[in-house]
Amino acid sequence: MARYKYISRNGRVDGYYSGYTFANQLGVTTQVPYMVEIVSNNASARVREVNLHGRRVLLRKARVLVTKENYRILQFLDFLKDIDQYADENDKILSDRIRKYVVDVQIKKTEIDCYIKQYPDRIYRYIYEMRLYDVFA
Repeated sequence: MARYKYISRNGRVDGYYSGYTFANQLGVTTQVPYMVEIVSNNASARVREVNLHGRRVLLRKARVLVTKENYRILQFLDFLKDIDQYADENDKILSDRIRKYVVDVQIKKTEIDCYIKQYPDRIYRYIYEMRLYDVFA
């Protein structure tokens, strides 16, 4: 239900999983999120908690319009924004998993450049420290 209402329907993408939900999907945390976190164009407030059929969802309004073409880039940048709070793995494992994700979904440096200005400057540092600049497609 949350996926249909806030993430995608009829071939259109309006949002993505974020926070601990996405960190768990990446395998960088073993914590199973108590609440599903979603960023969506369909959010009416900056941040709010909704209850969908007994499932708690933390819903955030998207920084920029989420589309089928950019949702993976925005999801990646959102993850990097708060990476310190999600990671239970050591730095090498964390970096390897993130690098694998970037390669698997073929994120390009030019795509990152389009959206990175909407995020805190510390993301540049994380990209540099994890040496991600050499894995962008």
